[in-house]
Amino acid sequence: MVTDITYLKGFGRKAWQAKSYERLPDGTIRKDNDIMYTKTWKSRVDEVGNIEDFCYSIRRNSEQGWAMFTGSFTQTLSGDNRGDFTSDEPQGFLCIDIDGGPYQTVDDFFADESLPAPLRNARCVVAYSNSYKIAKDGLAAHLFFLLAEPAPSAVIKQVLTNINLLSPTITAWL
Repeated sequence: MVTDITYLKGFGRKAWQAKSYERLPDGTIRKDNDIMYTKTWKSRVDEVGNIEDFCYSIRRNSEQGWAMFTGSFTQTLSGDNRGDFTSDEPQGFLCIDIDGGPYQTVDDFFADESLPAPLRNARCVVAYSNSYKIAKDGLAAHLFFLLAEPAPSAVIKQVLTNINLLSPTITAWL
């Protein structure tokens, strides 16, 4: 199955899209580029058919300053306000955002037997957050799972909510 992955890139003054972290010599942490300041966006779509294509797409777009967008647009953006063209079509991936918490490594996450077996046994693309091993204790990463078939955003949200609420490891940390 081929699925479309949408990417966004902001343009204009102060158009950064990611936070950056730096541990200073005195041990303090400096955090920059806290939010997206731009209202001018461009979008593009990659078609991926397997986990290898998905990994390559994420890596290539990230290196070029493009950020993955959850959802899609009714048209390709070229200097537009993204809110004008959003679509709620089913998406072909889900993202688990681990930001500190009970896991120290990705292996710890997949070893958690309280998570659903299909999730523990799935292949995914791991993108470590800029803050990993700098600003927080524990794992800081996005885990991108390519779905066998696209699912509505509401279904994906419910799956992720259930994972948070039904995993004793996660609920103990919350």
